[in-house]
Amino acid sequence: MFSISTSSIRIAARPALSFAGRYTTTRNVRIRPRANPGAFASDPLARDERLLKKLEDQLARVKVKVRREEEEEEKKAKTAAEAFALSSSTDSDAAVLANHNDYFWNQVLTKHDRRQLARVGITSLEELYGVYSEAQKTIDQPPYPSLDTLDSRLQLAHTIYNSIPAKIGEVTRATQKKGVWW
Repeated sequence: MFSISTSSIRIAARPALSFAGRYTTTRNVRIRPRANPGAFASDPLARDERLLKKLEDQLARVKVKVRREEEEEEKKAKTAAEAFALSSSTDSDAAVLANHNDYFWNQVLTKHDRRQLARVGITSLEELYGVYSEAQKTIDQPPYPSLDTLDSRLQLAHTIYNSIPAKIGEVTRATQKKGVWW
């Protein structure tokens, strides 16, 4: 084996078998270290410091992003809570909702209908629906009685409740003739 040296490269030649069975020469090339003996040791440290700085910057950006997202979530939750608080019924809203059936009761049912219902103890639309439901349940159960065999209160409630769609049509046509829409 022989060796060739230059100032920066050392090439060692040695014989090796080739696929054809002949000896060939292969060379290993080794580069000599730099003149500064600590150069190789400082490069990994510098690389690690650069990587550490890069990771610290990424961590700072992620912390800012997480903080921003948490603030947005808090804003959304606060806005939703405020919207819910505003949408919950106040006294005036509750009064309007309580009176919406009164308007329907006064506009659709005639005075005669309201007087008849008041005689049997029905004074609101909710009570009318309750008595109608009771009458319908009685009619739908065996022995399936006819409407004529029911109590007069149940008969009246059933008859007036079933006439409401026709009365709504009459009121609608009357308001259309006047040029007023609901």
